[in-house]
Amino acid sequence: MRYFLIDRIDELAPPERATAVKCVSLSDDVFEDHFPGHPIMPGALILEALAQLGGVLVEATMRERGRHDLHALLVMADRAKFRRAVRPGDKLHLEARGVSVTEDGGRVTAIARVDGDVAAEATLTYAFAVVTHPKLLEKRRVSDATWNRAQAALGSHAVLDLVGLLVYFGLISMTLNAYEVAVPPGSPDPFATTSSGPRTSR
Repeated sequence: MRYFLIDRIDELAPPERATAVKCVSLSDDVFEDHFPGHPIMPGALILEALAQLGGVLVEATMRERGRHDLHALLVMADRAKFRRAVRPGDKLHLEARGVSVTEDGGRVTAIARVDGDVAAEATLTYAFAVVTHPKLLEKRRVSDATWNRAQAALGSHAVLDLVGLLVYFGLISMTLNAYEVAVPPGSPDPFATTSSGPRTSR
């Protein structure tokens, strides 16, 4: 099961706010069992999507304070309410607002909306765990210099959009490879050239 429940982060402004989108698709395997003929996104997964966004916000807040080695762990969900069903075809707009963040942990209020209507809301509390494995640290961090150069050249929204596009086209490439989709007959073969130019498929 795919457990990354955020498709795109639209805004990341620590410590105040983060917003993101989750597009709910019938191809999500959870709908095979929840429920056949009446697919509804489980409330626990909506809460998890909010928790992932809240974790991104509190971790980003600590990175701005020089702590790149902290991982946010959800330890409490208070006043969780589910106000409407979320179904395939819906676009979940997620929002997390920072309440407090210290070196011990953080707290956010989080809301999920569909078409402007509140679908779920909760207050989420996190504890921080220190990440010490060098490979995990390397995967978690883009250097401050690289990030600042990208922001200066493109702006934060454009950088996030670019990351989203790279992930999207990477997913398309993996899907095409997994299903061994052939190049249409007569089309140029993108991976082969001859002395006379691109080779066409047969």
